Amino acid sequence: MNKYLARLQSATNPAKPSASPSVSFVSGPGGSAEKNASGEFWPWAPYLGAADVQRMQTELLGMIERLADLEEWPDEQRDDVLARAVRGPLADLLPNLHHFNQRLTEATAAAAAREAVEKRTWRFDR
Repeated sequence: MNKYLARLQSATNPAKPSASPSVSFVSGPGGSAEKNASGEFWPWAPYLGAADVQRMQTELLGMIERLADLEEWPDEQRDDVLARAVRGPLADLLPNLHHFNQRLTEATAAAAAREAVEKRTWRFDR
């Protein structure tokens, strides 16, 4: 018999007790059930409550706005990227934060380098 069918049968058969996952597995390593109740558990990410998700989405939107200003995006592109960031799945939040943080850091460094070069160039029009 297939192991998945056996698991399904054991779950539907009340005479045979089914194996339930331990609390440590559900709530994460070293965690408790109270921690899991406050937010979503992802094995690859920290515990996220509703306030944490809201804060991270606000940070992401601010990064996108600053990047759009630095790179002079057209309004349509800015609106499209913002809409995708707001409506995207929760699983995309952390990768998007990383991506836009990296792009914003690079764009800020490039703008600072351009500004430094402009200040140091000789101007013969004086």
